[in-house]
Order: sequence, then C-alpha cells, then structure tokens
Amino acid sequence: IAAFFEQNKDRFQTGEQRTLSQLVFDREADARKALALARTIPLPEIPGRMNGAGSFTSLEGLDRRVLPEALASAAYAPDVKAGSLAGPVKTPLGWHLVKVESITPPRARTLADAREDIRREL
Repeated sequence: IAAFFEQNKDRFQTGEQRTLSQLVFDREADARKALALARTIPLPEIPGRMNGAGSFTSLEGLDRRVLPEALASAAYAPDVKAGSLAGPVKTPLGWHLVKVESITPPRARTLADAREDIRREL
C-alpha cells in the first residue's frame, strides 16, 4: 500500500479550488457597467438593476481546469484574492464578471487518509 501511494502521489492531491460568483453578458458594455455596479451592490442583484441584462451563477469548489482558459486566467491570477472581482473577460459563452468568494488551498492526502481507497483498488 505504501509503495502504491508513493508511486501515485499525484492521484492523492487536489489542486487549489475557488468558489466563484459570476455574471455573464452578451455585450462587453454591459459587463463594464456591471463591474461599476459590483463595487456597491451584490452580484446577484445586478441583472435586476440592469433590466435583466446578464445572468448570475454561483460556481462552487472549482479547479481551474474546468473553466474556459480566459476565465481561469482571470479568476486564478496571483493577485486575485478572496473577495476580488475579475473581468470583464471574453469567452465563447460571453462576457464574464467574476467574484472570487473563497479559496481552498491545494491539499495532499496522507497515506493514512488514502489507505482504505488504495486497499479497495488493489
């Protein structure tokens, strides 16, 4: 079990995860207007203040690999901390404004944590 764990340590690690709130707009101008509003009101309230422009989504516990590259680069930039806004960012889905709600650091499981999983696999 210990040898398997040592040979496969990368399988027992999780990368940094972030919980994001985002607004997505069809037009860059709307995303820029939302950015100004986001400094004074919560993101979920913005579409109502903009006559329904944009849609709000909360994305929990995301690894950057599941996001479009442009969005991942903005949300995972080194200077973006919990509570920070990033964007507007253009992806194939539209113009995104993202707020990083929380950051969970990478975590490596110990052999003791992984022992039962390894035992079942072997």
